[in-house]
Amino acid sequence: MSRKIVGRGALTIFGRVEGEIHASHVVIAAGAHMVGDVVAEELTVGGNLKGTVRANRVKINGTGVVEGDIFHRTLAIEENARFEGASRRNENAIETPARVQIN
Repeated sequence: MSRKIVGRGALTIFGRVEGEIHASHVVIAAGAHMVGDVVAEELTVGGNLKGTVRANRVKINGTGVVEGDIFHRTLAIEENARFEGASRRNENAIETPARVQIN
């Protein structure tokens, strides 16, 4: 089942999530799996992410795998990380999560 998770603080994923996430700081921990889109001020990927990312600061750790497009202000990819998709730099990659509208 696909979910939409919206928050103003930090969110760490340790298991498996399918859906959409909006939060200020998102961490996808090593071993975790996320399928869906992420909107965040800051995103750190140590696990697997399949979807579109819109974040001002994105970091893919050495254990991280991202399959999808990344819209970002800054992007850091560590050695041994995997990234399959397009990267597009954008000064305003997101609106602040505090302004996200919930339908």
